[in-house]
Amino acid sequence: MTTQQTFSTAPTQYYLNAITAQEAGGPSISFSTGILVVGDGNGVVPAISTLIAANGVTHEVWRGEVITSVAVDANIPNQLDITAEIPASIGGVEIGPFTITEIALLDSLGNTCIVATTNVQKTTSGQGQTTDLIISVGVGFGVGSVTLQPPSGNFVTMSQVVSAYNSNLPTCVSPLTKTDITESSGWIDRTFAIQPGATPSSDPPTSATEPPALGYGRPATANEFAQGAVVSGRYQTPWVTPQQAAALLRPPPSTTFYIASGGSDSNPGTSAAPFATIQGAFNALSAKYFASLINLVINQSGTYSGAIFTASAIQQWNLSTASGVSAVISATSTAVNSGRGVRAWGAVNVSISGNISFATYYENFEGHYGATLTANGVGLALTANGFAMSAANAANVVLIGANSCSGSGLGLALGYAGFVAFGSTDSVTNNSCSVAFTGTPNFSAASVVADYGGLVHVFPSLFSFTGATTGPQWAADYGGGVLTDGAGAGILPGSTAGAGLNNGYLA
Repeated sequence: MTTQQTFSTAPTQYYLNAITAQEAGGPSISFSTGILVVGDGNGVVPAISTLIAANGVTHEVWRGEVITSVAVDANIPNQLDITAEIPASIGGVEIGPFTITEIALLDSLGNTCIVATTNVQKTTSGQGQTTDLIISVGVGFGVGSVTLQPPSGNFVTMSQVVSAYNSNLPTCVSPLTKTDITESSGWIDRTFAIQPGATPSSDPPTSATEPPALGYGRPATANEFAQGAVVSGRYQTPWVTPQQAAALLRPPPSTTFYIASGGSDSNPGTSAAPFATIQGAFNALSAKYFASLINLVINQSGTYSGAIFTASAIQQWNLSTASGVSAVISATSTAVNSGRGVRAWGAVNVSISGNISFATYYENFEGHYGATLTANGVGLALTANGFAMSAANAANVVLIGANSCSGSGLGLALGYAGFVAFGSTDSVTNNSCSVAFTGTPNFSAASVVADYGGLVHVFPSLFSFTGATTGPQWAADYGGGVLTDGAGAGILPGSTAGAGLNNGYLA
């Protein structure tokens, strides 16, 4: 069931100043990656003046990048309507319950723009009603003073889709010609044809000055097609066969490509001519192919720089090592992949397995903005600067298999408005997860941390660990939850008890 609430609002001084600066030629206000923050007012409905003075809510219970639309009101031309939706659940775990009496909307820079008061419940099935809570906030602005942005990093406007499609249509060279017809909706309908050439005055031509008969002659050879070769003589440009043209639209020649430190990112990625880097392989393949699955196999032992996988026409990426090969994914400074080993951003699935270990400044691997990342039997290595793994903004990060962990840091896992799982299960398959600790790592935050509505799920029947760690077993804040299916904190590593703050909990 979906519940919708509409509220009165008030702009902050920052928002008013930003509008004034924008009208004077300054930067546009953007909510493209804005944040919804809700609070319970410590049990009361605060005055709007209180929220203005606090520059936000007085007692936060949840926040998330859940703005779904930004539009000018259809009936009030000088009002901007911003809609956000708190989902019923993330990763199969319900969000709530909590009371909402105060609201704040932050722009893409993290500044509070709009505050509001209300009195509504975010319920769960425990209260007899599972809801997606839609919050619509309206705020006045001078006509033309706000440049609207796409509602979030996970959404685009239709004009952007049309523009991206039109700019990526296939093209051609002589003797083929293309004809474009732009439909009323903006889409381009492109067709191709053989270009008729000039008719030579004699057959065969008796002079080198006679015009070539473009578009007539023989089909191009495979080599000519690959190289775009121009052939001398009367038929200067052999035509492209339908089979050759169709090959451009087919899946990649293989679903498996190789990476070796002695390779080159300009190579095709075969075992004989591998790519040199993980990032180079992703960049080359994602720009060229449409596929449901690509396997990237590291077939030379060594150290490889971290990489980021983003949404593309390839849905699933599997990163592994060949038999007998060991690889270290390194990002020991923030100059390399922002200090992370493997990052998955957006609508993309990434799997890591094989003899892979990490040496990173921050997280070994992380997921963002709805990505799914699974690690199976890897060597985790922490520094004081971060967690071994993290999931943020509705991403899913799962650890399965037999893993090792060394080094001290903030903690083993962070769910920050995202979902982390130790072990996985469905109606068919159970995947266990174990972690072997060496050197008694110290986790200064906690072994597992859930924050801002994030969840960390430790399956008690699937998770185990050996060795010991120091520091709290768990921590949860701002509606975050550590789930043990009732087993309690005893199944978690750590030397001290954990705690929950601001509606954070252990269940």
